[in-house]
Amino acid sequence: MAGRSTDSACVRHAGWRQHCTGQRHRRSLGRTFRRGAQRARCQGSAGCLRFTDPARSPRVSPGDVKAAWQELGSSAVVIKALVPGVAHKSEHGLVRLNVRTGEEAERVARELFEKGQSLGSEGRTRLLVQPMIAPVAELLVGARVDPEFGPVIVAGLGGIAVELFKDVAVRLAPVSRVEAEEMLKATRAAKLLTGWRGGPLGDFKAATEVICRVSHLIADLKDEVREFEINPLAVLPEGAGCLPLDCLLVRK
Repeated sequence: MAGRSTDSACVRHAGWRQHCTGQRHRRSLGRTFRRGAQRARCQGSAGCLRFTDPARSPRVSPGDVKAAWQELGSSAVVIKALVPGVAHKSEHGLVRLNVRTGEEAERVARELFEKGQSLGSEGRTRLLVQPMIAPVAELLVGARVDPEFGPVIVAGLGGIAVELFKDVAVRLAPVSRVEAEEMLKATRAAKLLTGWRGGPLGDFKAATEVICRVSHLIADLKDEVREFEINPLAVLPEGAGCLPLDCLLVRK
């Protein structure tokens, strides 16, 4: 039984690697970046990583936010201001949670847009509207090319907990699924994903899959990419997968 399970996992992984290695990674990279850009938000364009793409509006102006809220049909939404050059939106007050009416969405949109403009975006601030979700845990999954060690993968508690706890595990990339599991188990994230204090189980398997795939992305593109980060990665209840709520890609 164990042998068949291992063989099946190897076949699935080989299929993904064929789908997602080398040239396909580079095509996806080219689509993500505008000409000459070094940093790009890659929300919704993680292409070959085969993420479930969360429902979201296109990037819109303040006047379009109410319509975007209506189209999503969610009882509560998140509104984010996307400002070129600003990687950590929460620190700059560019994220509002639990927006519940169209009128509130319009007011929040104007406030966030003005904040974005005050950061020097010169009219390039755009707004993103997403449904509120209730993840079991939020993770950080990041990868970078270290000047001494080469490609490395980082995983652990994400969202605002990144700076608060700095609870992450680091390994050389790429990693296997087993190594990805060990990374999560080395952090407090494992407790949240395995029913902490009677809470729901998180999709541990899907989270380790994301870690594994991101590690292969940085290994494949080590000559072109300096850093790739998903924060937060929303881990849903067991069997429901993961949603990358924000991604950042920095090329060399």
